Amino acid sequence: MIGTGRRPRRRGGAFGGLLLAGAGAAHVLAVSAGASPDASPAAAARPSSYALAQRLPFNRPGSFPLDRRPDPALYRPRAAWQGRLILPTAAESLAVAGDWVWIEVELAPPAHGALVGRRLRLTWQERPELQRLVALVTTDIHFTPAARRAIAAGNVLPERLDGRRRVGPLQSLAGARPHDDVIVRLEGAVEVGRSGEATPELRVDHPPIQTTGRYEALVQVLGPDPAAGADRFRVRHWNRSSRRFDGPIASVRIPRQPRDAHGRRMSTPDGLAESPANAEGWYVQGAPDAQGIFTVQSLEPRALMRPQAQRVLRDDEGMPWIRHGNWADTERQKGRMSTVAVAPRPWRIGDRALLLHAFGGIGGERAEPSPGFTVTGHFAFGEARVVADPFSGEPRFELRFHQIYAHNPNAIVAGSQDWSAFAGDLQRGWLASRPLSNVLVQLPALEGPPGSDGSLSLPEVLALQAEVLMARYRSGDGTGLASVTPATSCVQDSSQALFLAIQQLRNRLAADPATAERAAPLAAVGRSLDDLLTPFGLVRPDWRANAALLDAAVRGAPPPQPFQAGRSLGDVLLSWRSMLPRRAHDDVAAVLLRHGAGLWFLRTNQIPGGDPEIEPLAPTVLLGRLGAVASVLQAVADVLVPPLPWRGRGG
Repeated sequence: MIGTGRRPRRRGGAFGGLLLAGAGAAHVLAVSAGASPDASPAAAARPSSYALAQRLPFNRPGSFPLDRRPDPALYRPRAAWQGRLILPTAAESLAVAGDWVWIEVELAPPAHGALVGRRLRLTWQERPELQRLVALVTTDIHFTPAARRAIAAGNVLPERLDGRRRVGPLQSLAGARPHDDVIVRLEGAVEVGRSGEATPELRVDHPPIQTTGRYEALVQVLGPDPAAGADRFRVRHWNRSSRRFDGPIASVRIPRQPRDAHGRRMSTPDGLAESPANAEGWYVQGAPDAQGIFTVQSLEPRALMRPQAQRVLRDDEGMPWIRHGNWADTERQKGRMSTVAVAPRPWRIGDRALLLHAFGGIGGERAEPSPGFTVTGHFAFGEARVVADPFSGEPRFELRFHQIYAHNPNAIVAGSQDWSAFAGDLQRGWLASRPLSNVLVQLPALEGPPGSDGSLSLPEVLALQAEVLMARYRSGDGTGLASVTPATSCVQDSSQALFLAIQQLRNRLAADPATAERAAPLAAVGRSLDDLLTPFGLVRPDWRANAALLDAAVRGAPPPQPFQAGRSLGDVLLSWRSMLPRRAHDDVAAVLLRHGAGLWFLRTNQIPGGDPEIEPLAPTVLLGRLGAVASVLQAVADVLVPPLPWRGRGG
């Protein structure tokens, strides 16, 4: 819960449990199985899943020396600039004003190669609007009793930040975990300069992107390499000349993760060689250890990222696919993946698309709870880009997620993350343990009128609004804790980010009537999304207040009030359609389809599927596991809540 630091009131019965929807609803211990307010923290303390994973050296950055580099003929660096964030001491932070952290440079452009291995300051560029937004989410942090209870229940909170003043978004990112192991790539214009102490520093104009693995290769897995030791596998590299997997054979480590706080494994290499995905290979991301053995830290199925759909549907087949087909028979699809396109357009390198992400639940022998016969899951927005694969030269999707994510046992940190950090990471990614749906939206209207400078791009403005909310989640608005309630969650606050983005675009169009006329398609999409986000035609008071606050920050005016975070039943009802992740995921896709979007559904179901103790569960609507009961409830809700006034094509 953002802004109050209070622990959500426990609501009786299964219905109360299912309302805790969104980021971590199924796995945030502070909420779903929190300690009693009167319990002793010491007595209730349990290790987090993160702490259990950190016991093994392959989950710690220090096991991978920066002077160990793999064969450049087979492995490529993953970014121009990449590094490990290190939180300054309290004294260091006070000595130099502003929001800054240390970064241990892991990768740098050739012109700055001498900086690799050095510890530099990382800070923001002196752009007025950027500095105003940084100031907006800079806060003092003082842990509340609720934050302490969450730690005792096994969640990872930014304990090193407790008691610090003026904590900005870079410091809340670096301090999110206790062991300085947040790895980021730097994008946009990165300035290399000198600070007042003549120490080199890096200045960025974009928030860092969380990532995993310094180097990447494209391989097929041949099977275990028992002669080399545990967790060792023989792989065959992609051959750029023959364009086949007939390159060198090597032995790499693909670790088996330890059991987490729930007794499950986040990932296991079992089944990689037998997986249908192995035919087209895997992007493996990682680094060499001290002995020079390449250790895989993240996996990405190549077939999923190729813009070649396995099945193509007409636009009139799109709505049934959204409602029923996308998640059909999930439990029987374990270890499988699919790419389905609805009314697609051709992809070209350089294209980008809005991303709708959702994940489902975990069933099987080690199932997680499904409160109220509902699999809540998780929802996030993001962005997809089409890039040239450095190995094959073919187009390849590159996905990133704007993760508005509550504090949790796995130390998943709210912020923008690429595939390797959020989905594919072997320590904390969900590829192997949950079913995932990533919907790529091809709709030119979202980019604004042709020739615009990006200020009228819905994905770009949405990304900025999400960054503000993600920074607030990391600090808990100063309380140290972001937890899940019916009114504040991944899905509710991702929806708030979308609402805020639409308001920003509306203000910019109102200020320029000529541009507004050319941006009529974008305005029409915005009106339909508004109808979705405000089903009764009324805006949640906290969303309206935060929109005014952000508008003032953009204009350079004094903020009218602090950020607001609704928590009442009225707030929930005013944003009813964005209470459950499945509903938001499907409804936003449906709105955009009706405005002429092409949709690409990238679906995975616990890849590679070799863990016999778990099964994939699709996220559901309210009481979704009761089948007919859920259908009746949905019909009643659609009668009580005003229907969406669909615009655009039918279907």
